[in-house]
Amino acid sequence: MLILTTGQLHAASLVSFAILAYTAAEFNGNNGVAKPRDSSASCSRPKNPNSRLNPDQQYYSVNETLAITCDRGYELSNGKTKDTLTCKNVKWNKKKTDFKCREKPMIMTHNITITHDTIKVSWNSIYSRSYHYKVTAKCQLKRNYGVECDKTEETMSHVKNNATEEFFYGSLMPFSLYTITFNEIFHYGDGYQKEIRKTISVNTSETGPEPPCLSKDNNNPKIKWNISNCHGHILGYELTCIGKRSYNASFAEQYVINISSPRTEYRLNKLKKGTNYTVLLSGRTSAGLGKSSNITFETDISEPEPPEVSGMLVYNITDATAVLSLKLVAEVNGPISAYQIIIKKLKKKIPRKRSLSDMCQRNEIPAFNSAASNDLYITAEIPGSALRSTFTIGDGNMYQGYYNAPLLPEAHYTAIIRIVSTWNKVTKYSCSEYDSFSVSPRIVKKSNAAWVASASSLGILVIIFAMAIGYRRLSRKCQRNTEEMESISLINKGNVDTEIQVKDLLTYVIRKKKLEYENEDDEESVGLAKEYSSIPRDLIHPNIVATQPHNKGKNRYINITPYDQSRVVLQATSNKEDSDYINASYLDGYKKTNCYIATQGPLASTVDEFWRMIWQEKSAVIVMLTNLLEQEKAKCVKYWPEQSQQYSDFTVNLSSVKRTTEVVIRTFRVKKEDSSMERTVTQFHYISWPDHGVPKRLTGLRSLLKRVNECNVPGSGPIVVHCSAGIGRTGTFIALDCLLKRAEEEGKVDVMQCVKKLREKRVNMVQTVEQYIFLYDSLVEFLICGDTSVEVQDLYDKMKGMEWIDPATGKDRYTTEFETLQKFSDLYMFRPCRNAHKQLNKHKNRNSEILPADNVITHLMSLTNENGSGSYINAVIADRYNKQYGFVITHLPLKETLADFWALVYDYSCMTLIIMNEIQDLDETYPAFWPESGECSYGPFNVQKVLTKRSEGYTVTSLKLRKQKKETPVHLINLIQLEDWLMHQCLPRSDTIIKMLTEVQSLQQKPDDGTVLVTCWDGASRSGLFCAASIIHEQIKQEGLVDVFQAIKTLRSSRPQLIENKQQYQFCYKLALSLYSLVETYGN
Repeated sequence: MLILTTGQLHAASLVSFAILAYTAAEFNGNNGVAKPRDSSASCSRPKNPNSRLNPDQQYYSVNETLAITCDRGYELSNGKTKDTLTCKNVKWNKKKTDFKCREKPMIMTHNITITHDTIKVSWNSIYSRSYHYKVTAKCQLKRNYGVECDKTEETMSHVKNNATEEFFYGSLMPFSLYTITFNEIFHYGDGYQKEIRKTISVNTSETGPEPPCLSKDNNNPKIKWNISNCHGHILGYELTCIGKRSYNASFAEQYVINISSPRTEYRLNKLKKGTNYTVLLSGRTSAGLGKSSNITFETDISEPEPPEVSGMLVYNITDATAVLSLKLVAEVNGPISAYQIIIKKLKKKIPRKRSLSDMCQRNEIPAFNSAASNDLYITAEIPGSALRSTFTIGDGNMYQGYYNAPLLPEAHYTAIIRIVSTWNKVTKYSCSEYDSFSVSPRIVKKSNAAWVASASSLGILVIIFAMAIGYRRLSRKCQRNTEEMESISLINKGNVDTEIQVKDLLTYVIRKKKLEYENEDDEESVGLAKEYSSIPRDLIHPNIVATQPHNKGKNRYINITPYDQSRVVLQATSNKEDSDYINASYLDGYKKTNCYIATQGPLASTVDEFWRMIWQEKSAVIVMLTNLLEQEKAKCVKYWPEQSQQYSDFTVNLSSVKRTTEVVIRTFRVKKEDSSMERTVTQFHYISWPDHGVPKRLTGLRSLLKRVNECNVPGSGPIVVHCSAGIGRTGTFIALDCLLKRAEEEGKVDVMQCVKKLREKRVNMVQTVEQYIFLYDSLVEFLICGDTSVEVQDLYDKMKGMEWIDPATGKDRYTTEFETLQKFSDLYMFRPCRNAHKQLNKHKNRNSEILPADNVITHLMSLTNENGSGSYINAVIADRYNKQYGFVITHLPLKETLADFWALVYDYSCMTLIIMNEIQDLDETYPAFWPESGECSYGPFNVQKVLTKRSEGYTVTSLKLRKQKKETPVHLINLIQLEDWLMHQCLPRSDTIIKMLTEVQSLQQKPDDGTVLVTCWDGASRSGLFCAASIIHEQIKQEGLVDVFQAIKTLRSSRPQLIENKQQYQFCYKLALSLYSLVETYGN
């Protein structure tokens, strides 16, 4: 037995530890693997710094396999991130460069900016200093979505060494699919190079279409057109018809018609004779209107209106002369070139009247010839512009080459007035015949017989007395006839009484507009247009002073001049004949004579006279309704100073200028040289009224009327109102002011009589039918609707006041406002819905009471019927606050309209979809119309779900929409579904609606971010709430006010069923208050 001491044991332990330590070190030095005995045949560990090895050891035996995995961001030369090596007799079975992990190059595109003709792409290479690279980028047109569109290509190459680049491509085609291919070659330091390629597809946006090609047959009022859809889907057209007459500068006619696609022809009804028309047509895409093309044509003249002679007398008859009463004839069917007075000699005193048509149309009626019988002859011709109110037959003078021969004593005659209209070598006539008359016998003087003289005197007195009695009886008879004729005329025109009680005004307007809709294809005017056409136009009183040669240069338009009886006469300043003339007319207001002065926009040569008139008439207010330049035409000279300026004897100083969105208010101090008095004059310059048109918004005009009347203090002179000509916009403003004042005091209006009275004082006041209808629309707005806007800071107080219940009616003001809205919406209920009522479309309507009117219907282009026309869907377009046609409103799709629904989304570029119901809360007739996961097909469309984001009360689902054909654009859609408003609940949660609005705002930050589609179970009862909330939100942000009534009225012009009850109406107010609090919080 071996026995060791303690010291020996300790020494032995140290030796063992040393042996173990050496063995461990040897093992670890070989990465935990003992070196093979035949190390000359093994493979060493690869030196690959950016990789992971498995197994990871220093040496590998023959036929041993090694797995290499590259770190993230690195790859092998074959593009893979993993590979295996096998040890083959000292060497690995692959080249060293093959299994080296190199930095993986990438191209990352971001921030693609697209317009209709440019693409800007920012890209970024994941770059390090381990390589340098060369980039080639090629932009290529793949297809245009239109038909027969030219193709162009552009290729750009770049060699860059920095990491971030930006490529820009211009002069591209709109509404097209482009591919941009990046080809990048990376060069590494070891001689290895890598090429990668990336292709992205980009769609250029739509733009306004090119001008359409117009055509018209000479004898047909129908125009036809074709238009390219290379710039976008054609949604419809805007047609503007402008009528002018070169022979009558005061005549102006203009109207605008919106035509739905796919119509490509339109019948121009109600064209006036002898008028030069310009028709402008523009196509409309989702980007708006494109450039217009125009076609010009002239309608033939026709017979002038017969002159009015009923009640017109032949009087002051002597033995050789007689006096005719004359009236101007309106230039309705062509220019009035001349008035011919024809004398017809009668065999009997009272002839049997025969038709004048044969005689009237004879070109060659002779002049007076002393050698002829002169049974029928032209005694005088008076130029159309020189007619006076009377004419003396037989005065022996020459008139345009015709001898006005004395009449024969004791002969019987009748006078015929013939109107001559000549234009473009065509002459037309019309005639009217006066009652017959007898010439007095010739008086023979015999001075040598006193009794004869006495007898003659007595005889003359008897004749005069008899004539006086006859004249009186004839006057009474003529007056009765005139009254009867006027009564018959009014009855025939359907205007027995145009005075309307304010309480009946809306009903009256609805009835008239309904007539217009029902007869819109008829050539005859109906409704309000017919009422307007019955008002006398053109000159009806003499204007001798205005047409004098020395005054003609002071008229901006040669045919718009003041009547002698109502012109403003300036105090003469010199012996010059023209020193008392200015183109201005007095007009009476409501119960006030000479309340207004209507005048033209001053010319450079009449500015001094303008300020003379202001001073002379003691006017304190000027209303300017034109801009200095409109459509590149001068409409008015700048007649005021920027600081101070002398105008003849007057010094005008500008004291202050205040600006609002629609009105510029300038205050002047005016002083005359020889006077110590200084006067204040305020000019209200309304800048939002287009020439020959009407304002689009009435808020500013309402404010203007109020401030003008407040500023015109008692004791001031007439309010001076002017536009360019001083008749169209000027007449409309003055008429509206008069009508509102009468309505306030009497509770009545009479638009037709008001305009007629204005035209008695100045020619063609209220110049167009559009302006006339605007008077009715404004009266309804002001008198029926009232001012419903409120400053946001006063909203809470208004809402408290609206809770007050009127003891007389038992209703609060919410109820009263909503009932007014309901009545007003009747204006839109009777519009035709022809497309919706077609037999092939009826099954696509969920509710037969909620149908799209033809003027607001959406037309599908991606789906067509068998006849090639666009497919139908029950959907309408509506205006957002700052974007025309910014909303599309429809009901949730039926099973048979799933494809139509997605065609609607696709065709109208709806980037955001608002669903005001949770689909699971509805019955089986409401199918799901997007996939829960993956991709689904709906007709020719594929919809792919990308992701879903859940929020409190709603979810946002991102989708990709594309047509199944190749190379079609992919639309990125965000679908926002309201989930906490169940069907049995009356109203939603206001905080959820506000959060949804904020979500939409974040998705629709740019004006071209597409249309917002809003849908609910029936397309009305819930959709209106979201649309109204959106408009109210913008009102608060942009204007600092709330007008719930106007917001909903605007929406109801597209779909009258929106906001279905008082509870929803009141909810909009509460929502507005919450939105104001939110905006105020963010503002602070």
